[in-house]
Order: sequence, then structure tokens, then C-alpha cells
Amino acid sequence: MFGLGYLPNLLHNMGIWPRLVLAISLGFLIFFTVFSLLSMRMVNDSTRQILEERQVITQMAADEIDALLARGFYELEKATSFARFDPQANSLEEEYHLLAHAYGRIGTFSLGVYFYDATGKVILSEPYDARLIGADHSTKLHIQQVIELGKKNVSVPFVDPMTGAPSAALTIPIKNEQGELMSMLSGLIDLSSSDIRRPIEQALNLGHTGHAELVDSQGRVLVTTLSRPFLGPGDHHHWYQKMMAQMTTGTEEVLDEHEGENEYMHIMAFAPLTLADWGVAMGGDSRETLAPVMTLRNSILLLGGLMLVAILMATLIGARRLVRPVRVLTISAQEIAAGELTSPIQLSEGGEIGVLGRSLEEMRLRLKDSIDEIQSWNVKLEERVKERTKELEEAMEEVARLEAVRQMDRLKSEFISSISHELRTPLGFITGYVTTLLRSDVPHSEETRQEFLQIIKEESEKLLELVENLLDTSRIQAGSFTVEKGPIDISELARKVVEKVKSITDRHSFLLSFEPTLPLVPGDSQRLEQVLHNLLDNAIKYSPHGSQITISGEIKDGHIKVSIADEGQGIPQAELGKIFNAFYRISDSDAQKVRGAGLGLTICKAIVEAHGGSIWAENAQGKGNIFCFTLPLEEVD
Repeated sequence: MFGLGYLPNLLHNMGIWPRLVLAISLGFLIFFTVFSLLSMRMVNDSTRQILEERQVITQMAADEIDALLARGFYELEKATSFARFDPQANSLEEEYHLLAHAYGRIGTFSLGVYFYDATGKVILSEPYDARLIGADHSTKLHIQQVIELGKKNVSVPFVDPMTGAPSAALTIPIKNEQGELMSMLSGLIDLSSSDIRRPIEQALNLGHTGHAELVDSQGRVLVTTLSRPFLGPGDHHHWYQKMMAQMTTGTEEVLDEHEGENEYMHIMAFAPLTLADWGVAMGGDSRETLAPVMTLRNSILLLGGLMLVAILMATLIGARRLVRPVRVLTISAQEIAAGELTSPIQLSEGGEIGVLGRSLEEMRLRLKDSIDEIQSWNVKLEERVKERTKELEEAMEEVARLEAVRQMDRLKSEFISSISHELRTPLGFITGYVTTLLRSDVPHSEETRQEFLQIIKEESEKLLELVENLLDTSRIQAGSFTVEKGPIDISELARKVVEKVKSITDRHSFLLSFEPTLPLVPGDSQRLEQVLHNLLDNAIKYSPHGSQITISGEIKDGHIKVSIADEGQGIPQAELGKIFNAFYRISDSDAQKVRGAGLGLTICKAIVEAHGGSIWAENAQGKGNIFCFTLPLEEVD
């Protein structure tokens, strides 16, 4: 088994090439992981958008059917404003005329219109049928409910005995001046009519498997794009029952209950009606619905994998070329340290490595010249020693001559030692410095390394932000700055930006004040988020700690006006018109202390104007600044 110190020891003994390979591999593995997570987020966003679009279409169909029922009630109630509909009246000519008018003019009541007395007996009918006059319909559920509750209602769907068509009755009560039930009006709608089927048949545009059904409170089929019997179980009967019991909208993946042993899953959206205990369900096969998302996911993963392999190979090749000259310098430094000064250092690299190589080669040449000169001095010294020794031998006796020789030998040794020490010290220092520089096993404390990495990270983010701002400024000046518009809830977008800003600062308080009925506005969500973030960032930088920043929105002159107010010092009036110019910084000394390149407001102006709006700054009446921008509610050509 390997101990806890095995991995550090293994890294300590690795050369620079294996370490570089390991670091690059880990880096690209992290990159691919982040890329995959972002890709999956994109796929999830696309899936959510598809489901939301399906829910919207379903809700529109339900609203259209609700509108049809509302129109029927309206026409019945409108008829009571032209006639009293009193069963005891001497003449019912006006009432009959209005029944004929409602039946003939409105396609909703294509199966007939009936006038009942307070007990549920038929007084008049259109089309006229003598057999119905005086008939007692009080046993019918929708008539009973009106008699008991005195409220209008939509009946349980049934088959009309006169025409055999699937139908439902819309019934309203008519009361006298004392508030007592006097009579009732009831109209029959044909559930198989084009007005009812048209909203349901929108499902056929969803694809080959697109289908929709109008169901009652028990999950039975009223109208369908499939071949299902009237009042029979629907394609997803149990799911319909659950959704009708909850009476809520929703989108789910449910089992097709009519496929027998073959289990096919459908993505269905459901929307209940408000005027009747009915609901609209619309959807299609899961595979067909999510096919674009699956194609997008596979394409992203394939492209990401190919990019990862290509970049990894290119980086490894480049790293290998980088390590090769370092190895050459390492071998050369070791040869110099061993005293080998005859082999030149051949390195055709530029940059810092090239400078280091040339410096090492220059050092080798100087050391070689110095050693050659020392050797020449030694030769000359030896010759002088010999000459001096000969003179001493002639002038002194044997003891004196030997003492002189020993003295000369001592002086020679001291001289050589001193010279060698003086040469060895710089040579050892240079060799040790180069070796330490080239070695990869020099330990560093984790605290120091983390501190440097944090500083590098923060400065890199600031540099990246500056580069992005410079790129946007370049696009603005080149006239290639564009936005991609879609429907946006500006109040929700502002709330999201404030939440992000709150996560990085607790020195200010934020107040959101948007009109509750603001409509959606066409715009680029990412770019408008950038505008809000830049303006909030400015407000934070230039307003005192503990102050409040207010973000408000209102409709004004066909535009949505968004304002961001702070409690800062205020911008001089003479500079209000200049702050949106590129690289412009306020001359105030306190403002100059805040870091920045003077590009944020320039980019905000370009984004707002690309949406057809305008942006400006003004001083608040009390204290601080107000930055405002407008967005048109409709597209501007």
C-alpha cells in the first residue's frame, strides 16, 4: 500500500516534462468539465423553452374556448336587457324575437336556445318545436343547479337528443325586482363545431405525433384530434383526472395509455378552463418533441470533444518544444559546473530562454579565458620560482635555500587557493542559481502559492473585463455592435441582477420599485443585464457605505423607463453630457481614486441605443445621481 506521502514524493521526483504534461492534462480536464456543464445547462434551457412554448400554446387554446363560452353568456345576458323574459307576460313576441336573433346571429348556440320558467318548463325554443313547449326539464342537472343556486353555469357535456351532436348547455338565471328567480335562458353549443375544434387542432402543428384533447372533470374526451369516442377515456385518462382534480396548469412526461404493450411517453401540457370544469391537454411523442434538443446536445459534446483533443495535442507539442531548450540549458550548466568549458552552448531560442542561453554561453567563454589566463600566470610563477630558487641556492646555504623554497611553495599555494576561491564563489553562485531556476522541485508554501493564485485570479478577471470592454468598444467604433432580441420581463431581470450584486457586497441596501403591470419588452436579455450590472456597479462604487440604491420602472410615452438612483456625491453638471464618452473619467479627486478604464457607460449607451432607446444621467434633487434609460415597447425599424 502507498503511504500518504507517496504522491508528494512522486511529484517531487518528476521531471519538468511529466509535470507539465500532468498540469496541462488536469487543466484541460477542468476545462472540458466546465464546458460540459455549460453545454448541459444550454440543453436544459432549450428543453425548458420547448416545454414553456407548449404550455403557452395550450393555455391559448384554453383561453380561446373560455372566450367562446364567455361570448355565449354575454349574448344570453344581453338578450335580457331588451326583454323581461317574464313567463306570465301577456305577449312573448319580443322574447321569441330575441331567441331567434340569438340562434341565427351567433354560431355558438348552433343547436338551439331555450326559454324556461322558474320551475324548468320550456316556454319558448328556437328552432321552434311544438313538442318541446311545456316540457319539464327540471330533472336536468344544469337546470336544477340554476334553480337551486341562482347562478349561471355550464352543463356536463351530453349528446343532444334532437340532433345527436355532442353538446353542452350554457344557462343563466333571470330574476325579478325582488331578486327571486323568474325564468331562465339556456343555449346549446355544438362541441363538434369548428369554433370549438379550431383551438384544439393547433396541436397538429406540433409535429407528426402532435395531438390535443378537451376533457371534462372526469377526464373524458369532449373534443379530440384523435379517433376517440365522445365521453370516452382520453389518451392519458388518469393524468387528465389528476390535473382536473388539481385545476392547475402544468407540463409533464406521461405514458400513452392507448398503446397497449408498447410504452410510449408523451410530453403533455395542460390548462384548465375558468368558466367550465373542462381542461385542454396538448402534446406529442417525447422523442419527436425533444429531437432538436438531443441533436444540439450531441453536436455540442462532439464539437467539445474534438476541440479538446485538438487543443490538447497542440498544447502538448508546444510544451515539448518549450521543455527541449530548458533541458539543453540544464545539461550545459552541469557540464560547466564539472569544468567542461570547450563545448559551446548552441540554442536558437528567443525570449527569456534565449537571453539565459546567451548569458550562460558568455559566462562559459569568460570562465575559459580566465582559466587560460590563470594557467599562464601559473607557468610564469613557476618560472620565477625556479629562478628565485636558483639564486637562493647560490646565495644561501642548504637550510636557507630549503626555507626559501618552502616559503615560496607556501606563497604559491596561498595564491592559487585565493584565486580558486575567488573564481569558485561566482561560478558556484551562478551554477546554483541556474540549477535552482531550472529545477521544478523547489518547495513553496501553500499559503504563499494560494495568495499568489488569488491575486492572479482577481487581476486576471479585471484584465478580462477590460479586454471585453475594449473589444465591445472596438465593435461600437467599427459599427458592428448588434443585439439579439426576444421578449423580456425587465422587472424580473432587474431582480436577478440585484440578487447577483447582493452576493458580492453587503455594504448597500437595494430597493426595487416596478409597476406591477409592466408588459414584456423586446430586447437582448444578456446585454440588458450587462447595462443593469454596469449601472449598479457604478452606484456601488460612487455612493457611501450603508446608503440605499433604488431601481424603479414605469411606462412612459410608449416606452419602459428604468431608473437607478444612488445617494452619492453627484456628478458635476458640466460633466453630465461627457460621462458616456469612451475613456472619460470624472475630474473629481474622489472619483479618480476608483479604478476603471472609462468604458462601462459607453457600452451601456451603445446597448440601449441598439434597442431603439436612450440613456442619460441627472442629479437628484437631494443628493446623488439618477441614471435612466428607456426601451420601446414595440420593435423600432
